Amino acid sequence: MAKKKNMTSSSPPLQNLQIVERVNEPKKALTSATIEEKRIDRIREWTTFYRYNPSFFVEHYMGINLYPFQRYWINLMAHSKRFLGIASRASGKSWIIAVYTMARCILYPGTKVVITSSTKKQAGLIISAYCIPMIMNHPNINREILSYTANNNTYEVRFKNGSFITVVVSGESGRGNRSNINVLEERRLIPNDVIQGIIRPFMVSRKPPYMMNPKYSNIQELKDAEEPQEIIITSAHYKSTEWYPEAVKFLKDISEGDENKKAIFLDYLITLEHGIKTQLQMQEEKEQDDPITFLMEYGNIPFGSSSHAFYKLEMFNRVIKRS
Repeated sequence: MAKKKNMTSSSPPLQNLQIVERVNEPKKALTSATIEEKRIDRIREWTTFYRYNPSFFVEHYMGINLYPFQRYWINLMAHSKRFLGIASRASGKSWIIAVYTMARCILYPGTKVVITSSTKKQAGLIISAYCIPMIMNHPNINREILSYTANNNTYEVRFKNGSFITVVVSGESGRGNRSNINVLEERRLIPNDVIQGIIRPFMVSRKPPYMMNPKYSNIQELKDAEEPQEIIITSAHYKSTEWYPEAVKFLKDISEGDENKKAIFLDYLITLEHGIKTQLQMQEEKEQDDPITFLMEYGNIPFGSSSHAFYKLEMFNRVIKRS
């Protein structure tokens, strides 16, 4: 005798099932306008995410792998109006600047980046030694580039979206330039009067094309959304030189809660942690350099005389033709 199947209480009675006829329902086809709207929404969402987290953009789109401290460094720069980076030799200061400025130029069309240093050749290394190899080795970066130049007269990268990175002499001949981002490469070598009188007046706010639309042009939040940015990178040096009082004031402002300023400080240990330099290399560098130079260049510690010293270092910061 066949056993009767158990019916659970949750099983619906057959007589309550209804057959739904969907054959004659109209089909909802996606129009080209709907597809385009969805595409624009996706672009808007991803662009917003990457602008807030540019380190992900560098890894996801640009195809460049980052160490954790480099991710932090890039995101810190993105959320500051003025940024100070004081780091040891071989910590990748110039490389980080190249990566960040290229990401910024892609994410913000029409961005003008000006790099300055004590000499044009030194600032030009950011383009010739870092930007151009990235362009050649990473297809997604290459597709964004209109042209690039690196010679004794011109160092420049131009993007298809209207952005550019260029090197400007930190002197009288640099007057008249305009930028949305100023990069002071090895700031300790640039005199204060050049920075105040020539370089900082470069800075203007980026004005996206949509701000010409009356719908947005009078919205104050949008007007204030993009302040010009200054990025200062340098290695530590003597306290008696011009860079040090500015760095001290910078830190004081951060400690007092200035949200527009961010800073990062790294010594040679970061290069050992990530295998950029070996312990043997660092030992050889330490033996070749004098203790004070090693302290500043690798220990990232500014050197200065005691407040009780009779002779101050600044007394000897001059050139004497005749003794």
